[in-house]
Amino acid sequence: MQHRVLFGVASQTLRYVTPEYVATVTYAIEDLTHGQGVAARTISSGTATSPTFTLTLDGAAGAAVANPQSIPVAATAGPSIGDACVVIAADGSLEGFAVEAIATDNYLLASSLLAGAYATSDTVRGVTHTAAVPAGLYDDTDADAEARLDDQRPLRIVWQYTAASGAIIRDSQEIILSRGNAAAASVAPALEVVREGYPDLAGRLIEGMTAEGLGRYSLRQLIADLAAYDVDHARIMLGDRGVLLLAAKIVAEASRRGYTPGQRDLGTFAEEAAADYARQLAAIVTGVAGLQAMRLDTDDVSNERIDTTYRGPVLSQ
Repeated sequence: MQHRVLFGVASQTLRYVTPEYVATVTYAIEDLTHGQGVAARTISSGTATSPTFTLTLDGAAGAAVANPQSIPVAATAGPSIGDACVVIAADGSLEGFAVEAIATDNYLLASSLLAGAYATSDTVRGVTHTAAVPAGLYDDTDADAEARLDDQRPLRIVWQYTAASGAIIRDSQEIILSRGNAAAASVAPALEVVREGYPDLAGRLIEGMTAEGLGRYSLRQLIADLAAYDVDHARIMLGDRGVLLLAAKIVAEASRRGYTPGQRDLGTFAEEAAADYARQLAAIVTGVAGLQAMRLDTDDVSNERIDTTYRGPVLSQ
């Protein structure tokens, strides 16, 4: 996985999803032009911000229930839409999912069909961990940061945690510095949301098309759609809501090119994907019946939690 950091933009974060719940993840951001043991190699290090919530199921969930995407819980405080989570059975077996929607103190809607069987008192834990981007990567008044960008130095972040098995896991991921605009930075996290919800999408695109290419094309279409409402795309695309909107656009564009998850009917899925994108767009630019008219994700509000219930028609049947 790659992380793209925008030069000159503060308050950026790097995001990491573990395959199982772990309480602590540490990280080190490194400049690989320096050798091991050289102090200048480590730009930043520390403990990632990790989710601490535990939600308890108050009913059955999974493949055997009427809606295999609905996870009934007594309380929903903790996760946000788009977060990666795991549902954990009493025997320790678990299954990952991304949060598609939240019905306050009622249920979570997974972005994919659950395959296992889960019962009352099973739990949901968060597995999305974040690290703040240090000023040394984006500060346009910092000579070292400027040099890293101009030289396109090889940078990486190494995440480390102890798995339930006792194994120490180290995961190295590339960091790319860019002078690109805020919208371009949204493609990678939007694709991550899409891959969590539709893991087979990249492998089922038409010949010659990549997920990254589809993401860039969808971004251009989204910018044009926002411009039609006189909305400055740069004001929302670094926020969570902009990322989710772009993810919905990517799924809609993929469905227009023949993608459908699993054995779902293509025509029906394409209609639902287009409707989901249209409703999310309208919720941001105008507000629609049944959805909150959301404020644009500026620096001041991009990290605020949306407390009202949100759900889109895709994968909510």
